Amino acid sequence: LTQLGKRFVAADMDARKDIWKAQLLELRLFRVVKDLIELHEGELNKDELLHELAVRLPMENLELTFGTLVAWGRFGELFAYREDRGVLTPE
Repeated sequence: LTQLGKRFVAADMDARKDIWKAQLLELRLFRVVKDLIELHEGELNKDELLHELAVRLPMENLELTFGTLVAWGRFGELFAYREDRGVLTPE
C-alpha cells in the first residue's frame, strides 16, 4: 500500500471519510459536480447531472456512472442524494 493507503486503513471512520473526500476532490468530475451543486443554489437535479455526464463521458453507462458517483460522494460526505426529490445537495 502507499502511505496514503496505509493511513486510510489505520484511520477511524471519520478520518477515512476525510481522506476519501480529499481524494475525490482531486478528480475533476467530482469538482465539477460540487461546482454544479453550488451553481444551482444547493440543489442539482439528477437529470441535469445525467446530461452533464452524457456530455463529458459519452461512452460511459450513465446510470452506472451516476450510481458510483453518488455512492462515492456520499461516503466522503461531499454531497447527499435526496432520492425522494431526485436532487444532489451539499452534505
